[in-house]
Amino acid sequence: MAFLRIFYWLGTAVVLFSLLMLATAFSGLLLGEYIQARLFAMLGIVFGAIGLIVAFIGQNAPTRESSKDVLLFLAGFWLVIPVFTALPFLALPSRPTFLTAWFEAVSAVTTTGASTLNVDILPKSMILWRSLLNWSGGCMVATLAVVVLAALNLSGIGEHRSSLFTLKKGEIFKHLSVIGRLVTAIYAGIALFGTIGLALSGTPVFEAFCLSLSGISTGGLTPRSGPLAFYVSGLGAIILALICFLGAANIALVWEVIRKRNHRSMQNWFTHVEHRGMAVIIGVLLIAGFIATGGAHVLTIFVESVFLATTTGFDYHVIGIDTLPPV
Repeated sequence: MAFLRIFYWLGTAVVLFSLLMLATAFSGLLLGEYIQARLFAMLGIVFGAIGLIVAFIGQNAPTRESSKDVLLFLAGFWLVIPVFTALPFLALPSRPTFLTAWFEAVSAVTTTGASTLNVDILPKSMILWRSLLNWSGGCMVATLAVVVLAALNLSGIGEHRSSLFTLKKGEIFKHLSVIGRLVTAIYAGIALFGTIGLALSGTPVFEAFCLSLSGISTGGLTPRSGPLAFYVSGLGAIILALICFLGAANIALVWEVIRKRNHRSMQNWFTHVEHRGMAVIIGVLLIAGFIATGGAHVLTIFVESVFLATTTGFDYHVIGIDTLPPV
C-alpha cells in the first residue's frame, strides 16, 4: 500500500480547504464580521500548516499506485475533510454539538444540501463558508468521480471517456491535480456567470454569489430561508435553473463544448443520454405541474422542475412543484 502517496494527497486536500478558510476570513473583513474573520484566519493558518506537514511527509512517495491505494484515498478524503471543515460551525452563537457541525460539513461537501441551522441568524461569513463548501464539494465530487471511479472501471452516473479523461493504470493520482484544476476553472466560470446574471436581474450580490456557488454544485443551500421568489426575479430564476442544469450535466461533455466550440460537440452534449434523461424528467414534471396548477404558475413549475431533476432542490415559490399530488 502506498500510504505515503495517500498522505500526500490528503495533505494537499487539507491545504486547499485551508485556502478557502483564508478566503472566507478575507470576506469576513470586507463584511465587517471581525470575530468570524479572525476565526477563519486562525483555522486556515493552523490547518494549512498541518496539511503542508502531511504533504511534505509523503512528497517522495512512489508515483504509481494500485486500485486499493486510490480507493483508500477516496475513503480517507470523505472521512478527513468534513472533520476539518466542521470546526468553524462550532463557533456559532447557538453552540451546536460537534455532531451537528459535522453533519453540516458533510452535507455541504457532499452537495447533499440538508441543514439544521437557521440561516436567517447566521453571520454572513458562515453562510459564505457553507456555500464555498458546497461549491468545492461539487468540484471534488466531479473530479473524484471522473478521475478515480472512471479510471478504476467502476460504473456510475457521469462516467464519460474522452481524450482528457482516459487514464493509464497507475497514473490516477498524477492526473488529480490537472483535472481538478480544470473542473474548478469550469465551475468557477459558471458560478461567476451566474453571479453576474443574477445580480443584473435584481438579486442582491451576496445572495447571487451564494446561490451561484450552490447552484453549480447542485447542493441547494440558500442564503435566506423561505422561497427564492422573495429576492430572485423570474429572469434570475431562469438563470439559476440554467446554472443547475450545467452543474448536473456531464462535466466531460461540458469541457468538450468549451474546448472545441463546434456544432458536433454541441450536438453530442444535447443528445447525450444523461442530458436527454434530465430533459424528459423536466418535461414530465412541467406537464404534470401545468395540469395541477394551470398556466399562471408555469414559470415556477418550470424552474422548480429543473431544480428537482438536477437534485438541487431550490424552492422558488409557495405555489410550485410541491403542489403536485403526492402520487
